[in-house]
Order: sequence, then C-alpha cells, then structure tokens
Amino acid sequence: MMGGPLYFPDDKTEYIPSIILIILTIIAVFVVMRAVIRASKREKERIEREFPEAKLPSERKEK
Repeated sequence: MMGGPLYFPDDKTEYIPSIILIILTIIAVFVVMRAVIRASKREKERIEREFPEAKLPSERKEK
C-alpha cells in the first residue's frame, strides 16, 4: 500500500512547524550552495596560480 489516507487538519496552526522546517531547509540549501560556489572559485584560482599553462577547454582559444 502506498502511504495512508491524506490528513488535512482543521486547525491550521498545525501547519506552522512544517512551514518553519521548509523555510529552514531552504535557507540551509542556499548557504551550502553559496559555500560550494565560493570554494569552487577559490580552487580554480589556486589551480590557475599553480599551473598557469593549464587551461580549461572552454578557455582555450583555437586558431
């Protein structure tokens, strides 16, 4: 059986904990995404400093 019957509470205040949890999850996802982007940029800059001859395929200019 796939789940049970749907439950929609008559007292709408029962939705508050779920809404708070969703908002906290969205904030956490945003913070983690920004941290990954920042770390990726730092790693790219470090690689470019250590290996100036190495270029990404998208950065190579073919003539």
